[in-house]
Amino acid sequence: EGNKMTYDPGTAYNDGYKAGLKDGYKKALAEITNPVNDVLKRADDIICHEFCVTYDDLHRRTRLRHIVEARQMAMYVRRKIFNLSLHQSANDFGLNHATALWSVRQVEVLLCNDKLFKARAQRVLAAVGEIKKFYDKR
Repeated sequence: EGNKMTYDPGTAYNDGYKAGLKDGYKKALAEITNPVNDVLKRADDIICHEFCVTYDDLHRRTRLRHIVEARQMAMYVRRKIFNLSLHQSANDFGLNHATALWSVRQVEVLLCNDKLFKARAQRVLAAVGEIKKFYDKR
C-alpha cells in the first residue's frame, strides 16, 4: 500500500500529469463513462478541428501561439457554456485556476480585437452550444 498513487482533485498538476484514481478501476470507469466528460471531449474535438491542432497538442505543455489560443478557447467554453469553475477548467489541462482566469479574459479581448479569432470562436460556440442542448435533453 505504501507507494499507491492517488489523484487529488484539489491539486492542479503543473506538469500536466495526473496520477491514478483513489478508488481504483470502478471510479476510473465511472469518470470515463460520465456524460459530462464525453461532452467535454466532443467540445475539445470541435475546438481542435477549428484551430487545426490535435487533441494531444491541446493538452500538451507548450507556448506555441496556435495551440495556446485553442487551449484558451477550450477553457473559455468550459467556463461560459458548461459553467465549470476556474479550477475544474484548468485542472483538465493540468494548469492552475489563475491560468484559466487569464485564458477567459484573453479570449474576451481576442473576441473584440481579432476578426479571424472571433469568426472561429463563433463557429465553435455555435457547435458546442448545439452539443450541450443535445446532452441536456438526455
